[in-house]
Amino acid sequence: MEYNQFTRLVVERAGLASEAEALRAIDATLATLSERLAGEEPAHIAAQLPGPIKPFLSSPGRAEDFDVETFFNRVAKREGLPSEQAGRHARAVMATVAEAVTGGEAADIMAQLPVEYSRLFIVGGDFLSNPENWTA
Repeated sequence: MEYNQFTRLVVERAGLASEAEALRAIDATLATLSERLAGEEPAHIAAQLPGPIKPFLSSPGRAEDFDVETFFNRVAKREGLPSEQAGRHARAVMATVAEAVTGGEAADIMAQLPVEYSRLFIVGGDFLSNPENWTA
């Protein structure tokens, strides 16, 4: 997926006004994801994302154990927004990440997250990625 398409999808899905707002949401979400994932998984994701977005993921991942509400709260703190609004942004970013990476990579992300994290991939009530299709 190209950079312009990635940021446009985040703008549309999150109901943002600009690319700059999308970049803040992408940065906050991917930095938080890097804290949750283990090992080189953030680098594997970054390798499949558009160039300007790659630096938002840090590797190795920190493998911190926190629930999805804490995920949303950390994104909110980074964005300086209420948790509900940041949660909408995080879902928009993660749904776009799931589309941008291969099915196998999406499966690798989900394999490191508890089932409650499936909420990250729901935007506007639609489950955008079908886990049965997440094969290498």
